Amino acid sequence: MMFLKGTNRGGGARTPSVRLCATEFTKLGREGVLSRYPLHFHELGDVGPAGVTKDWFIANCSVHETYNRGIVIHATQDLCIENNVVYNTVGNAYYFEDEAARNCLVRHNLGLVTTKSELDNVPDGCITQFIKDEEPSVFYFHSAVQRIVENVAAGARHAGFYFDLPVFELGNPSSAWSVGTEEEISFVDNVAHSCSGPPNGSAGFGVFQNTGNRRVDPANPAILVPQEFTNFRAYKCRWHGLWTRSRGEVLIQGCRIADCRSGMYPASIGDRVPGVGHFVISDCTLIGETANIGDNFSALENEEAHRTLPQTHEFMFNDSEEHELRWDILSGIEMYDGYIEVEKCRFANFEDRQIETIDPPIQLEIGDTFPPEWRQGGALVQVAKASAWANDPRNRVRKLGTSGLSFHNVVRQVILRNTDPRSSQVINSVIYDPEGLLDADGDGAPEGTAGYFVPKGVTDPPLSHPFLVDGITTAEWHSDAYGEEGINGYWVPGADVDYAQLFVKLTIDDPNTMPIKRIFDPQGASTSGVTYDCRRIWEKDNQAWFVTNLSTGAGTGSLAQHYYELGFRDTANPPQYYQPAKITLNYSFAEGVGEVLYLDFPIMPHPAISGLSLGITGNVTLDSSPTSRSDVLTSASNNAYYDDRNAGRVYMKLTSQNGLYGTQDPLVFGTDVFLTLEVQ
Repeated sequence: MMFLKGTNRGGGARTPSVRLCATEFTKLGREGVLSRYPLHFHELGDVGPAGVTKDWFIANCSVHETYNRGIVIHATQDLCIENNVVYNTVGNAYYFEDEAARNCLVRHNLGLVTTKSELDNVPDGCITQFIKDEEPSVFYFHSAVQRIVENVAAGARHAGFYFDLPVFELGNPSSAWSVGTEEEISFVDNVAHSCSGPPNGSAGFGVFQNTGNRRVDPANPAILVPQEFTNFRAYKCRWHGLWTRSRGEVLIQGCRIADCRSGMYPASIGDRVPGVGHFVISDCTLIGETANIGDNFSALENEEAHRTLPQTHEFMFNDSEEHELRWDILSGIEMYDGYIEVEKCRFANFEDRQIETIDPPIQLEIGDTFPPEWRQGGALVQVAKASAWANDPRNRVRKLGTSGLSFHNVVRQVILRNTDPRSSQVINSVIYDPEGLLDADGDGAPEGTAGYFVPKGVTDPPLSHPFLVDGITTAEWHSDAYGEEGINGYWVPGADVDYAQLFVKLTIDDPNTMPIKRIFDPQGASTSGVTYDCRRIWEKDNQAWFVTNLSTGAGTGSLAQHYYELGFRDTANPPQYYQPAKITLNYSFAEGVGEVLYLDFPIMPHPAISGLSLGITGNVTLDSSPTSRSDVLTSASNNAYYDDRNAGRVYMKLTSQNGLYGTQDPLVFGTDVFLTLEVQ
């Protein structure tokens, strides 16, 4: 059944009122054919007084056993969709086709079981539309400007609630989305459960928001407005309870998630720009495993685990990574890119367990390394994915009022994975605990003092990540061996380290490593820290990108922990060393304005011909008066450099400054200094 605008009979286009109630629709829709759906509201525009959504409605109806989606809304606003049941559809059950399908009331609906079309050949003209049905969801929205209240989604092949919002493009303010003065937005008291796609696919989400969007105040687009997910419940979703990407502000509050491989997974879409992608997770409850294990009737479930969590390495993998590198830790919140703050949350039942049976059974002793047949659990978990995205070193836990975090049957409050050497920026991820709420050593008591949780590195021989650990005698190593409730990384007292992030991009695509070394005494007898090979970000095939977190020391009055020497090489045998002609630096996420960083790196030597120089562009002015490295180190200027043509090296001093959002708290909005240096 399709609803269209009426024809013009002299008095303008006449559109019928649609009030559809207590009607059954079944065995409808033509598979693989556009616009052939059981119910299709097609380009009706604004169908009622703003915000009313009672003049036009579909209520108390059932749509089931259909061959091409269920209820489809296209370019129609102010429609009421209430108290309906959509069951067993090929494709998405409730499908909001475009951004103009908005400002609807979606309330008290139930959606059950979405399946994939089995057509071998999708008809011409349908591929762009039906690609969205290859992994169908129950509720699929192109605009979040809806009132989505008290709905239940279950049995989705992909996601219970899928948001495919407009992508915010950096530098293009008009690409942000806003809510008009006569529009409303809410996502409150919704439930998703039993969402489970194919075992090797990225499927099985409660809420999945896949594009990097940004909500702004329409009266002032420079002001970000939080997108809110309130009192959402998710359980038994194979992959994530909630995955949200945003380049703006997101507030997740009062949510309850259980029996999902990962409870929450906030992400910013890979930007390395301060102030982009901020997530507050507040007053939520996350449970790893409950006693409601369900029946074992699927080949994907083994007799030992009795549940559908994707924990067995035989079935679940990510880009063929090794077992310990995959997404197989039972996780409360995975700390990915963006700026994530966790407050007043409760975690329960994140424990280690053997999930695969072998004969004879595995007998572990205290201190043994976990074999692949075991799965570990943790409340706050470092993401494992090897990717081009930079984790924000400001990710933290904090109190809300007087309330901290609570844990029950949680073996590890924090666990840091054995990460992939291709993904140096993930090795450098940090969880900051400024109020000492977390237990680092597994003794059951919070540390009571500020600290950082820092992963170990993956060098050979194994070394810790040197730049937040090396040279700091108070850094404590805590393993994750069987019977030892450690974090598989370091806890570092906050008073002994300040962090910053360095992003380096080269125009040449040959070097795959950036050797980086901290020099503790550049003015005297050089005492060096370890050299660490920061690996090229492997997803960026056309350029050499490197990201690493550094220590800028516990204060800015000393050079100790501030001076870093960079190099560029390929790991071929023998190794090939490079001196790039163009290099981009981004010194960001320093703890405070005024943090000083000294860099020493190669750039292509200049011929001794007058008129050639090092061209520098960026958001700061560099003092070029120094004539030696020593001059740079003692310069009174905030930013200075010396270009040593004979040595083919540049010595630089950089001082952190506020980022995109002016003179605001750098711990919240970040700091940013960016420069491009090029031989001219």
